[in-house]
Amino acid sequence: MPTPGGHRFGDDIAALRVRLSTGPLLGTTPEERLASLDAPEPLASPYVVRALDLLGSVFADLRAEARRMEPPR
Repeated sequence: MPTPGGHRFGDDIAALRVRLSTGPLLGTTPEERLASLDAPEPLASPYVVRALDLLGSVFADLRAEARRMEPPR
């Protein structure tokens, strides 16, 4: 899914920022999304927990890869 850079929303062009849609974090089906939106604690929804865990692991992998590519200090 395309992700617009933060500069399109007024963020500093030199800052590495993106704006992510929250829709995919709510579940993969309309029923899951509705259940997440109706939940008294949406962050406890299994669909949201699973999506945030996956997103966190992707960012962790990106950070690890960036560290491997950095020259020694």
